[in-house]
Amino acid sequence: MLAAVLQGVQWPVVVLMVCVQLSAVRGAACPPRCLCTADILSCPALDLDRVPAALPASTATMDLSHNRIQQLEPGGFQGLLQLEVLRLAHNQLSAIQPGAFRNSSGRLKHLDLSSNQLLVLKQSDFQELAALEELLLFNNRIKHVESTALSGLTGLRKAYLSHNRLTDFPFFSIQTGGHQQLTLLDLSSNRLPKLPLMDISGLPLALQGGLYLHNNSLVCDCAMFSLFRLWEQKGFASVRFFRQEHVCLVAGVQRSGIRFFLHRRYFERCNVTAAPQQEASVSVRAGAPLLLHCVTSLSGRGAAFFWLTPQLEYVAPPGNNGSIRMFANGSLAMAAPQEQDSGIYVCVAQARRLNDSREVNVTVLPSICLTPALPSLPAPLPSLPAPPSLPAPLSPPTPSISNPSSSSSSSSRQEALRRSSTCMRKTEEEPERSLHHTLHHSLHESSSCHRVRADIGDCG
Repeated sequence: MLAAVLQGVQWPVVVLMVCVQLSAVRGAACPPRCLCTADILSCPALDLDRVPAALPASTATMDLSHNRIQQLEPGGFQGLLQLEVLRLAHNQLSAIQPGAFRNSSGRLKHLDLSSNQLLVLKQSDFQELAALEELLLFNNRIKHVESTALSGLTGLRKAYLSHNRLTDFPFFSIQTGGHQQLTLLDLSSNRLPKLPLMDISGLPLALQGGLYLHNNSLVCDCAMFSLFRLWEQKGFASVRFFRQEHVCLVAGVQRSGIRFFLHRRYFERCNVTAAPQQEASVSVRAGAPLLLHCVTSLSGRGAAFFWLTPQLEYVAPPGNNGSIRMFANGSLAMAAPQEQDSGIYVCVAQARRLNDSREVNVTVLPSICLTPALPSLPAPLPSLPAPPSLPAPLSPPTPSISNPSSSSSSSSRQEALRRSSTCMRKTEEEPERSLHHTLHHSLHESSSCHRVRADIGDCG
């Protein structure tokens, strides 16, 4: 019976079916006109209008640049579990369909979509690419980036969006999106007129140092200049290597651009101050005012703050009492800290179910108090004849000596100063008294003045 069946089947058809089965097991053959090696598929400049349907499963690097591909279809890279580098530059891409990278490599690290015709970046464009490290989108026509467009790219290190048509960018999404490894964000040569300085100041310093904003349409103002001036002082590469390309528009008028690092006189009237930067350790003299900043990755848009003192006291705006004030931006002001206020102060920022904190080690040093020198008591007098009986001199009221451990009020200090002056004047205004009476009275007054000056010299 088997022989009868085989007699009715043409052998070329059987061979073709076997080849197809083997191809499905081992992966597709190399597409026509493409160049394939062990793990590289190279198909540049072949006038392709779509991604080839059959792709070798061993492909780790794929080059489809310089073609006419207009969109990425759902599942277009399905089954490429080894894919790490994908180059699609210089095509005609205007859209990325949802699921374009579905079931493709979870190991894709480098995606080049530069020099295409993309208009908007959406949340669905880069799903399932958590391992992506480099995203090249420069030289497109991108006008808008959705706040969640990059949220799934938690492993992103470098993003290039220069030479587009952006008028804003969701910097706050970088703060809250878990992009801990992002160190380069190129937004140069766009159309950004204003910068959200609070959002940018809240970015990690490592990212601020790799944030490129030159050749935009920035309006000249003092706040903008202060930010770039700070970056210049810190030696950030974005300023150091592109000084002449940093341009702003006077009153926002086109053709009124000035290179503000080369022509600083326009900003001479600006009160250029550095953005708040809190050191990890702070020292202050007792009684001197102290201001602590809470600069975290969440500072800026919609963040709420509170502090914990070394005594585990919870402090929230507007503060606890007259000695501690707290502001909505997270800063903590202490009017007159004392030595017992030393310790670790912890600031906590909360925004969108995310938390971040900063610690500041505060050391309150003893105050400098110069105690006036006390007059030395006269040496014991030799025996002298008793003076004629005179009425006992009236002693000034003995000043109240405050407890050194308690703080003296300003009124008591002023009274002590007045009485000290009185003691000195009495000694100078009575030269006509007899020697015996003068010595007797001076010893009595000197003792009283000594007590008063001891009170004045008390540091509290």
